[in-house]
Amino acid sequence: MARDSRYVGRPSRQAWRCLAALACVVLAGCGNSGPTETPAIKAAGQEMRDIRRQCEARRHSGELTSATAVEHCAEPRVVAVYRDADYPYMDLIRFAEAARLAGAEKVDKGEISESEYERQRGKLRGRLADEIDRRNAETPPPRSDAEMPEPSITAKLIAGLSAFSALAR
Repeated sequence: MARDSRYVGRPSRQAWRCLAALACVVLAGCGNSGPTETPAIKAAGQEMRDIRRQCEARRHSGELTSATAVEHCAEPRVVAVYRDADYPYMDLIRFAEAARLAGAEKVDKGEISESEYERQRGKLRGRLADEIDRRNAETPPPRSDAEMPEPSITAKLIAGLSAFSALAR
């Protein structure tokens, strides 16, 4: 009963399939999940990006003349899109919009460059993603229709980001 030496110590196809299935289950548990991963909320995210692109295009055409005007253009529609999608953390949506406006005002006043604002906004976006992940991991995940996050969360989000200092309470 000699086995072909090519197959000694090699897993069978069935073993590979089981391993692949297990990997899929494990990886599925590691990805973003929770109340912010619904189809309606994913669609809201795409709509938000489209709204922002439209407002930026209006700035580039000269119709809107400042970074602040772009934020005023986008903010009410972005908030409405997420509200309509039943986004569970509306305090973070309102906070993000207020932060964008605060940063845009500093850009328009010459207190910060647009590139520095974008850099700090990137850091803030990462911190907001961490806060969303933290909330999604809670059992049950909390809902917040508050106007803004709790002061301790706001302080943590904007720590060291001068573009958003106007949001400190």
